[in-house]
Amino acid sequence: MSSARMKRILIADTAILIVCLFGLYRSAHRGTLPMVLRQTDSGVELAAAYGSLAPGALLLRIDGNDIRTRSDVEFYVDQYERGDEVALEFSYANEITRLVVELSPAYSVRYLLVVILCGGLYVLIALIVITRQEENRAARVLHGLFMAIAVMYFLPWGPHGPAIRLLYFLAYTAVPWLFLYLTFLFPREKTTLRKLSLRLSAAVLLVLFVSMSIVYVRAVQVNSLEMYRQYMQIFNIFRFIFSVILLVSAGNFIHSYRTAQTEPERRKLRWVLLGILIGPTALIMLWTLPQVVFGRGLIAEEFVLLIASSIPLTFAVSVIRYHILDIDLIFNRSLVYTGVLAVTLMIYALVVGGVAAVAGTVTVKISLLASAGAAVVIALLFQPLRSQIQHFVDRTFFRIQYNYRETHTRFAEKLKTCLSGPAAGRCLLQQVSEILLPEHIELILLDDEKFRQVEAGRYGRRWHTFYPAIHEQFGEATGLVADSGSLEPGIRHKPVGLPGLREAGLAVICPLRTTGTVLGYLLLGVKKSGLPYFVEDADLLTTTTTETALTIDRLRLQEKWLLEHRAARKLEELNRAQSQFVSSVTHELKTPLTSIKMFAEMLRKEDEVSRQKRLEYLDIMEGEIERLTRLINTVLDFAQIERGTKRYHREPDELNAIVRDVLKTFQYQFKMSNFTVEKRISTQPLPVLADRDALIEALSNLIANAMKYSGDERLLEVSTLQEGEMAVCSVADHGIGIAPEEQEAIFEPFYRSQEVTVQRAGGAGLGLSLVRHVAEAHAGSISVESVPGKGSRFVLRIPVAEEN
Repeated sequence: MSSARMKRILIADTAILIVCLFGLYRSAHRGTLPMVLRQTDSGVELAAAYGSLAPGALLLRIDGNDIRTRSDVEFYVDQYERGDEVALEFSYANEITRLVVELSPAYSVRYLLVVILCGGLYVLIALIVITRQEENRAARVLHGLFMAIAVMYFLPWGPHGPAIRLLYFLAYTAVPWLFLYLTFLFPREKTTLRKLSLRLSAAVLLVLFVSMSIVYVRAVQVNSLEMYRQYMQIFNIFRFIFSVILLVSAGNFIHSYRTAQTEPERRKLRWVLLGILIGPTALIMLWTLPQVVFGRGLIAEEFVLLIASSIPLTFAVSVIRYHILDIDLIFNRSLVYTGVLAVTLMIYALVVGGVAAVAGTVTVKISLLASAGAAVVIALLFQPLRSQIQHFVDRTFFRIQYNYRETHTRFAEKLKTCLSGPAAGRCLLQQVSEILLPEHIELILLDDEKFRQVEAGRYGRRWHTFYPAIHEQFGEATGLVADSGSLEPGIRHKPVGLPGLREAGLAVICPLRTTGTVLGYLLLGVKKSGLPYFVEDADLLTTTTTETALTIDRLRLQEKWLLEHRAARKLEELNRAQSQFVSSVTHELKTPLTSIKMFAEMLRKEDEVSRQKRLEYLDIMEGEIERLTRLINTVLDFAQIERGTKRYHREPDELNAIVRDVLKTFQYQFKMSNFTVEKRISTQPLPVLADRDALIEALSNLIANAMKYSGDERLLEVSTLQEGEMAVCSVADHGIGIAPEEQEAIFEPFYRSQEVTVQRAGGAGLGLSLVRHVAEAHAGSISVESVPGKGSRFVLRIPVAEEN
């Protein structure tokens, strides 16, 4: 994210925070009736005596406006501030009582401080997330979600103007949509149904937001209670949709956890689920259910808000640094036992308390206390109940946290992608470590009776001193070798009889065995949870180690076969290359020798050959000798290069002069083959420090190749120039060209294209490899630019020598 974009985000956050603080200031002036009211079928009644009014008095009017629901009361009271006076009319026992009351503060100072603390926490974590993970889209969505929640915290219901109330509606609308969006991005992106879900939810929420905003603003402007009641109907629909989207989002998180592919993903989601568990559980158990049963919460609402502030903390840890704490240590058995037991007792007490509330008698209330105490006594004194709870927790939370079939299938698919024994070993290490969560794990493989540990980063080498003893003692073992206390009773195994292994923390040894052969050993420590390895764990270990052993054995056989096949193929290619080389060189030598022999015989007939013809024949013979010399020099130089004895004697020279000399030696061949040569020799001297003979040979090979593969268009272009610190000579033809996939291979020794036109042209396949060696020996380079059917350009670059 650019700094400009980040600046815009921070400016927007600051503006929202300023509006929120102003809204919170206005909320502090909200007033409420100084009496306790309740909603009944008859209307709004006094829940407790107020002055001369007895409980059950029916509230008829506020400032002359009829009242039917508590929402009606809020609508009229919110038009005033604390300290203002309102006129009330009550009906009780067929008598009308009128009184004027002063509105008391709706929110206590403690409540407002808690709101500031919790809302500020959301803002702070939103800023931390966006600054620490600015390129992470999930972090940006989480930032928006927390800022929207902060708006909801800072703008509790109060005497706000329409603009601030619309901001509250907007935040209320954004929260479920952003939360749903986050579930599709974190911990990894999910594309299935994402567009449909987000667009559908956005459309529904937008319609409700617009409808709710229009009706509310109109109701406030015209002071219409009927329109306000319409607004409340829309708002109740919105609450329902809000809850549905949150449930879908929670289900999406749970689905992400069930389908998580790696342990880090699951740990991130466990942090998220921890926050969701603590916040809503506290709200339901300490506030919502007690209100239903007892008519009030077990603790003040402020403390519920404080407990719910765990949500932003756990979300932030999950997004920024999910491994800041070991989440599995937080979810330990003792904590879960206590939590499940406490929830069981609380539900039991609430059910009994509900009966007491319905009965409404002192006797039943005493029964409530006695029953709650009895529940505690039962939990503490009766072992069967506790054992059942512990058994339930172990089976549900700690026994196995994986699906055996899915895990086995996923592991088998990963094994198929391994290309070596160590890679298969690392796959086994990762699988067992993430699924069974041992405190320590190592894998050793045997190569010709030698131990080789598969390195896997964090596992280390705690038990390497025991490797020889383990192999000697358990080399014939066919099943698990384990300390009896580390396995669930009933699992067949061979006991560990080596001294010191238990003290070293080694719990289970799994031999990697094929038919009659041990390929290695998987060594595991005790589980992090402190639980033994269960039957499912033993089956998984046996299956995965066996499949890994078979895979390693197959890969080793395959590697051995490939090496033998590669060696045989290399030998075959070498024999074929040698045969082709001998054939090509023989042909290349035979052609100029035949010409020389033919013209030498013709010169013997002195009486029949004129002087002009003799000179022409001598030129031809001289040209063929030059050609023969170049071929012999190429072969000899290549032999020296292969043996590593080739030496270059670099002396000050001039590239333009070397190019002119090379072109002069080709005059005869240009003439005989009807070639036109376009020369663009640089007018600027190009001093080089070079082995003149080597450069001549390299340029001669380039020109000879260009002539050989020119085809019907017999035109060559030879040019020199200076590019920066390099003296450049290029040789171009307009011939058959070179395919892109072959442009690197042509510089390899003996390489010959399979194109028919190339094969017909002959050659030993040494020229270009020699040119590359010469160029690199001079700290230069050779490159090619070619288009099939249009020709090729070879560019030789040599460093320019300093003037001194």
